[in-house]
Amino acid sequence: HGTKVEMEMKGRYRKTTEDYLKQTSIANTFAKINYQAPDGTKITFPRSVNDLPKPPREMKLHPYGVEYGILLRFLGSTNSKTVSSFLVNEFSSIGATSAKEICKLAKLDLGMKPQSLTRENIEKLLDAMQKVKIQRPPLDCLSPVGEKELEKSLKKEYPNAEFVVVVTREPAVYRGNPFQIEVGIAYGNVGSNEDSVELLRFANRVPLIYQVGACATTEAVKEVDWKRYGMQQPKNSLPIGPAIIVIHMCSVWVPFVSESKEAIAPYPEITSEMKLTIQEAGRKLSSYLSGKRRAGDAKRRLQIFERYAGEVAASLAILTTGGEKEIEKKLRDMIPKRVKIMEEQELQEQEEDKKTDEAKEIKEEKQELKEGKKTKKTKEEKVKKEKE
Repeated sequence: HGTKVEMEMKGRYRKTTEDYLKQTSIANTFAKINYQAPDGTKITFPRSVNDLPKPPREMKLHPYGVEYGILLRFLGSTNSKTVSSFLVNEFSSIGATSAKEICKLAKLDLGMKPQSLTRENIEKLLDAMQKVKIQRPPLDCLSPVGEKELEKSLKKEYPNAEFVVVVTREPAVYRGNPFQIEVGIAYGNVGSNEDSVELLRFANRVPLIYQVGACATTEAVKEVDWKRYGMQQPKNSLPIGPAIIVIHMCSVWVPFVSESKEAIAPYPEITSEMKLTIQEAGRKLSSYLSGKRRAGDAKRRLQIFERYAGEVAASLAILTTGGEKEIEKKLRDMIPKRVKIMEEQELQEQEEDKKTDEAKEIKEEKQELKEGKKTKKTKEEKVKKEKE
């Protein structure tokens, strides 16, 4: 029938407690939270969905995420009798064929006992595990919030928001560990037009409150060119406008900058994936803002044409010796049609520009990621040479 947890704590009460619970409610859409503050104020954060998320499955470590110390520990504790069976039994995505290729590249006998490997053998084995092409790790070990669920949650917490969009990227892999990025944007009536947007950060549904500046999420948001999406942005800063940006990283292993686990480490692969997800959400926000501007422009055009329709009709009546009222009626009938044609032409041009910008963004991001990997590889090779 559920679990009830009670605890007593002594300390200085801060308003951030309520903010933390609110953010917890946003990411844990299935939970209903009842809270009573020290002054007796009662707050309820209702659930936005009634179904529990699908539980993630346990996964073995993928070979691409293995380091020397971990491999050494695995070799010492395994029950496998041969190196080949050790690779198949202890790691995910490795079958008999992959194990054979790894041993061949490492120049190790398939029947060698794991405990008999020397330091040199282990280093060769580790190097081969990183080089042999192996299938990506299973993805059923992840438990994302979900696009529909997060959208419902944001609409529940910010009912006055003009526009809400949520984007969930396909899972990616970092050091053999699958991870998934989700981004939500609530725009309009949720903040000040003059202040920076509010950034809500989550790691496996847990809110991250402190060390905002050191987090990969903050870096990713700053790197995005928000002017493309209709928002102001000072150099190297968060965008300005009435918006809330939610970023959730779901992974079997979230790299934090410190033991306090308050900020996600800004590794290039993770930051790049966050940036791509933000850009996708940004394009949808841009479409909404463009539509809003088009509606305003169309209304202004209509007002201008209608304002001068009488004068134009009078002038045309003099030039054509036609009836002024009849000409004005035709003009007023024509105005909405001409405004609609102009709107369609502008929309087509904007769609073409949008596709060009999207392709350019993806190309730039791939290049940045490629350069980041190249720099990382150079550093690793330098460290390796220094050890030798």
